Amino acid sequence: MIEALNPFNLAYIDLMEPDKPDLEAGKVINPVLSTFGSFYQGTVITNGGYDKSKGNDKVATGEADLVSFGKLFIANPDLPKRFTVNAELNPSDFKTFYGQGEKDLDKGYTDYPSLELQPSSDFSR
Repeated sequence: MIEALNPFNLAYIDLMEPDKPDLEAGKVINPVLSTFGSFYQGTVITNGGYDKSKGNDKVATGEADLVSFGKLFIANPDLPKRFTVNAELNPSDFKTFYGQGEKDLDKGYTDYPSLELQPSSDFSR
C-alpha cells in the first residue's frame, strides 16, 4: 500500500511506532519505520517514543527525513528551543493528556512552564 502512494506526490507520510499497549497486545509490526520506510520515495516522518538523540539518529542514518514529537511537545511547548540549548524537559503528566480525568480542561496543555518561566535554571549551555 505504501508503494502505491508514490505516484501521488504527497507532502509526506507519517509512520508511527507502536506504543506500550500496542506492543503488549502483540498485534503490531515492530519496528514500523525500518519495515516500511524504504517503500516510500518521498518525505518520511516518524513518530513514537523518540527523544532528541533517537530522533537525530533516525534522520542522520536516512531512515527518516523528519521526526515528530507528540507527547514531548505537550509537556514542552518550547521543545525546539529546549533541544537547541540542551535544556531539561518538563515531565509529562499523562493523566491530563487528551482529556483523561481532569475536570479543568486547561490542565496539562497550557500550564507547562516554558524556559523563560524557570529563572532558577541556567539554559546557556
